[in-house]
Amino acid sequence: MGIDWSEEIERRIEWCDRLVVLISEDSVASEMVQAEVRRAHRLRGAVGHSKILPIRVAYMGPLGYELDSYIGKLQYALWQSDSDDAHIVAEVLRATKGDVLQSAACPLQDWDATPRDRPEPKADMRLLRDSVDAPGSPLGGDNAFYVPRDADRRIAEFSQGKSRTVVIKGPNQTGKSSLLLRYLAQCQTSGKKVALIDLMTFGAVRRSSFSDFAAQFVQVLIDELDLRGIAVPTFGRALDVTTFLNDGILPRLESALVIAVDEADRVIGSPWQEDFYGALRGWDSNRTHYKKKERWGRLGLAMVIATDPKMLIESGYTSPFNVAPPVTLSGFSRAALDTFNESYNRLLNAADLDRLFELLNGHPYLTPLAFYRLILEETTFSQLCENAASDSGPFSDHLRAKLDLVNDARLREAMREVVDRGTVPNNERRLFYRLEAAGLVQEVDGRIAAGNAVYQRFFKAYL
Repeated sequence: MGIDWSEEIERRIEWCDRLVVLISEDSVASEMVQAEVRRAHRLRGAVGHSKILPIRVAYMGPLGYELDSYIGKLQYALWQSDSDDAHIVAEVLRATKGDVLQSAACPLQDWDATPRDRPEPKADMRLLRDSVDAPGSPLGGDNAFYVPRDADRRIAEFSQGKSRTVVIKGPNQTGKSSLLLRYLAQCQTSGKKVALIDLMTFGAVRRSSFSDFAAQFVQVLIDELDLRGIAVPTFGRALDVTTFLNDGILPRLESALVIAVDEADRVIGSPWQEDFYGALRGWDSNRTHYKKKERWGRLGLAMVIATDPKMLIESGYTSPFNVAPPVTLSGFSRAALDTFNESYNRLLNAADLDRLFELLNGHPYLTPLAFYRLILEETTFSQLCENAASDSGPFSDHLRAKLDLVNDARLREAMREVVDRGTVPNNERRLFYRLEAAGLVQEVDGRIAAGNAVYQRFFKAYL
């Protein structure tokens, strides 16, 4: 009683030598499990071993995109019944001494690229690779429950014609990665090669040296382009990466190339962030440089950010995020809910949709999650509305994950100010930008408010 569990989880994960993660059919979809594994992944031991010991609990299915990027290559143990208890305990104890877990001789189920019925917190970017290997494989836009927005029209236009720089901006869980996925699929259809670099999979980016980050960045690029016989050199500065692309990558390509950087704002806080972003701006400029455009003119960039560009790089002249107006994503409109409802055979009436919109403000993740809860008859509509902000309600896992995002004392104070007074401490814009990027707040007519009524009620009660 009285323990701040978010801070306690942070402290314990940092303290432990090993984090035992139980992978079940339910836990793979948990945002809190993903957050805890994400922390442990970033805090992995200095000697290079993982902090994480995965145990599959009567489950041999896929891990989902984010968990798979962290622990998909780790050896696991398999629990199938009570008779496995002693064996599993012995395996865990043995693994604490540096040995690896031993999995049972049971193959994993083949990963199915078809999107699951349950809404996912982040688009599964592996679908892009699958579409390369098997043209015509379903992407996010082929989902019967997908509701297109104006951003989809703009992205479709950008995928055609000459190479360009595209910036997709929006708060957390507004569909940025999903929109990027569709953009890249359309670029492929128009004959361009694409290379996706998701910085979410890079671990603790801010703690990496530029040399380590750049080597990983370039290695992923080489792998995405299926290039062979290229040794990755040591990069001391951003200009070295530009030179490597100019001499070692671009001459090998016959078609136009789009390099996509998902979660590009994860670089924020590193001592070399401005050098990296400045290099991206340089690549954009090289496209029109009279001496360089022959080689660089076919290179396009696509970057996904949640943070206001002012936080990413101070100099507007060297920022890659202001070369063109960004494609900005926000929540669903009320009219979009009618379209969404049609996909579910008019599950709700007009009054219910009005109430749902008032509750969630068209949140692109919580809205389909609400329909998912209702269609499975996990709750009634009145119960969903009544318990929406409860830590044991239909959105409890999501809300705990959001609370976990503000475990920093200043962010907690700022969020408390938002729900109590409609402002942030001392009107500090950087605090607002951080909360906005997390999808927690919005600015309406000069007033800062929680992103929706559920967040307002939840944070009012728990902060």
